[in-house]
Formats: sequence, C-alpha cells, structure tokens
Amino acid sequence: MKAKHILYSFFILYMILGCSIFGSRYWDYMPIRESINNEFFEATISPGTTRTNGFNFLIFRIKNKSDGDIEINWDKTFYIDANGEKNGFFLLSKSPSRIITANSTFEKHIYPTKLKKNIMKKGVHGIFLSVMVNGQEINGEMTVGLFPVPSYYRSDGDYRSNIERRADNLQIGMTKSEVWKVIGYEYNLKSTTSTALGKMECYEVVSYPRVILYFLDGKLESWTIY
Repeated sequence: MKAKHILYSFFILYMILGCSIFGSRYWDYMPIRESINNEFFEATISPGTTRTNGFNFLIFRIKNKSDGDIEINWDKTFYIDANGEKNGFFLLSKSPSRIITANSTFEKHIYPTKLKKNIMKKGVHGIFLSVMVNGQEINGEMTVGLFPVPSYYRSDGDYRSNIERRADNLQIGMTKSEVWKVIGYEYNLKSTTSTALGKMECYEVVSYPRVILYFLDGKLESWTIY
C-alpha cells in the first residue's frame, strides 16, 4: 500500500514537472531554400504564428526589380507540406494582389488552406511560387525547416522564447512595417490616444509571452514583454 502511495506521488510530480518544465518549449526554424532571386524579382519566406504551439502561416515578400509589372499566379502557387508535396493553396489575410508594379514590394501573411489542426508540423514547409514576367511563367520553390526546441536546452545558453529573441532586434524609431517584419507574428490594435506629443497607438502581439508595442505618430516608442 505504501509503495502505491509513493508511485502515485511520483506520477503526480512527474505530471506537474512534465507540464511546467519538460513541456516548456518554443518553435524555431532553419532556412533551407528561403529565397528566389533573379533579374526580375526577389522573393523570400519566413514562418509566422498566431498560436503558442507552432507556426501556422508564412510571411511572403516579393520585390519587383524590373521596370515593368509582374504578376503572381495564385492559381498555380501551392503550399509545400512536410512530405515535400504540393498540398493546396494559400488563404491570404485580405484579397490577394496579383500585379506587382515596377520597382515595388508586396508582403503578406499567407495561410495554407489544408493544415491539420491549423499547425505546420515538424519538418520542411514552403511555397511553390508561380510568377508571370513579360508573358513568361517563372516557377520556383522556397522552403524552411520547422522544429520544436525545448526551452531548457539551447547550445548558446539562451533559454528565452522565440518572440523574446526576435524582440532583441527592435529599435526605437522603427516604422510599423519594420517592426512587423522583425516580429513575424500576428498583432491587434488595442487602443489609440491623442496626446500633446502626437498620436499614440498600442498594439498587442499574439504570442507567448505577450508583447505590447507603443507607437508615437507611426514610430516605435517603447515595448514591454510579459
């Protein structure tokens, strides 16, 4: 009977530790082939998330380097899943733009339409991109490797979450677009206030831990992580 109590106590302790320590982890990524660069355009991807247990969208950016318009063919652009196969299309946060005008840049969060449990599982994920340039179809693949990292183990001794390490690259005075590119997570506007110094906006990043960002007239004024 005493042995059963000891075993039961050990199990409870294991469950507590398992949830608080062994289950404590963040997700990171490793570039595999994260860009396409030619004389007409340069495209890149990186993973982003609105979740705390993995990545669920790609941050897609393409710069038109030519003097004419180029067109993204979304009907021939596919999500590449962890099995290396084309698996459906992408859902964009707003209506997809097809035409990228000369010397301009397009950036969007794109969501794979066929994700299981709305999470990209461990492995290599990416995009098969189709772009029309001067009537010619140019195709290419971009991929990144996603993997969970226990927060109690990092070779460089940095035990912080992914969002905390990204926040290291923030600088006072950054524009909103520069900040969102650094953060790589979804965000929500929490409040807007008119002050003697200008328009103050407060944004909350959808992450764990939470990040609160304050902008004064569109420039980063301060931030806090909690």
